[in-house]
Amino acid sequence: MKGLKRAASLLLALALTVCCTGTAFAATRTEDSGLTASYLTEELTDAPDIQAGAAVLMDVATGTVLYEKNADEQLYPASITKIMTALLTLEECELSDIVTFSDNAVYGTEAGSSTAGIAAGAELTVEETLYAMLLVSANEAATALAEHVSGSVEEFAALMTQRAEELGCTGTQFTNANGMPDEEHYTTAHDMALILEEALHYEAFRTIAGSKTYTIADRDTLYSEIELWNHFKMLYSTHEYYYEYAEGGKTGYTTVANSTLASFAAKDGVELLCIILNDTGSGNHYKDTEALYEWGFAQVAYATPLEGYDITASLNEEQLALYETLGCTYEGDCTLLVSAGAEALTVSFVEAADQTDGVFGYLLIQDGDETANRVPVTFDTSTEAAQSYLYPEAEAEETESEAAPETSAGQSGGVLRYVLVLATVVVVILALVLLRLRGAGRRRRTGSYRGRRRRR
Repeated sequence: MKGLKRAASLLLALALTVCCTGTAFAATRTEDSGLTASYLTEELTDAPDIQAGAAVLMDVATGTVLYEKNADEQLYPASITKIMTALLTLEECELSDIVTFSDNAVYGTEAGSSTAGIAAGAELTVEETLYAMLLVSANEAATALAEHVSGSVEEFAALMTQRAEELGCTGTQFTNANGMPDEEHYTTAHDMALILEEALHYEAFRTIAGSKTYTIADRDTLYSEIELWNHFKMLYSTHEYYYEYAEGGKTGYTTVANSTLASFAAKDGVELLCIILNDTGSGNHYKDTEALYEWGFAQVAYATPLEGYDITASLNEEQLALYETLGCTYEGDCTLLVSAGAEALTVSFVEAADQTDGVFGYLLIQDGDETANRVPVTFDTSTEAAQSYLYPEAEAEETESEAAPETSAGQSGGVLRYVLVLATVVVVILALVLLRLRGAGRRRRTGSYRGRRRRR
């Protein structure tokens, strides 16, 4: 009977998990769509005066830094460290994987630090654990994920530092997965911008970091269900720090790091991310973030100059024939970050001088006489049409070499026929000679016989 009750309890817990948390999604990385570049026609000025010790405002699509303050100064990140922990987890795990919370994860964290109240021995999915870590900054969740991925916090921290270097970070070193104070655990505003930019390639990260609330359903390994509310206050319309364009973020605070904040926001098709380090004063990290976003959104816009563009109108008759014969293509959804209010960009085609690498030419996107960007028009060099176009001499030589064996064969056939005729003539002559010799022999024998008869 107890076994049946336990089974029923487990089934109920699973059902609650599905009902309360929704369907788990795969941790897949999205790629950038189209070509992205920046062309700022005007110098960005009149940036706000912020209180933070260091900050970076970056365009997400192009990686263009719009604003920086002490961007390369090494400072303590506090709990925005957990963005790197989330990134590595999404890269290494499936969201449905099961994470078992060890005694070290639950009891090894400093007393009084951020926690979700998860018990030792609890078994949660990676997805649930990420929600606990990113929404309420649960330190035990960060440690549990580190142990799940690498076996130990030390090994995971080494992996975090290595991954940061791969992303182009130059002033970052991690010693733990949750951002607890350590003199050897530091980063820079620019490095954290690179880390957040990479994390934003994962829809799972965007969804979790942008969620206001989440419920972890009750089960045998938990004391009760756990209701999580996001610490990032810019999401809540009733809060004084609400920002309507905010999409998600991660807060951090320790006495040595002061307030830190990593967030992302979108307005009129432009998406920006903001990193704040070493901010002091109540709520100043939110105020500084909003001020930078408002300034940034007023400075830039996205342009899609190739949208609706017809390249055939820019080609002469010969170029058009080649374009179609070679099967040329180009990236039509090119996106440019431009200065807000920039005049319309023009597009023209220029044929490439050397096309052997498969570049037929370029679409020049221009602002007056200035080239804002150029998009290659390409073709597959391995096709028969391309080979014929690129190497006509080689094709002619190949044609001649194919014809040469036929000529040689014809000559050989003529010689053979001549030899056969000559041999036939020789045979006929020999046959006639033999016949004549044979006739002469017969006449001599006949004459001899007649002489003998007369002597008798």
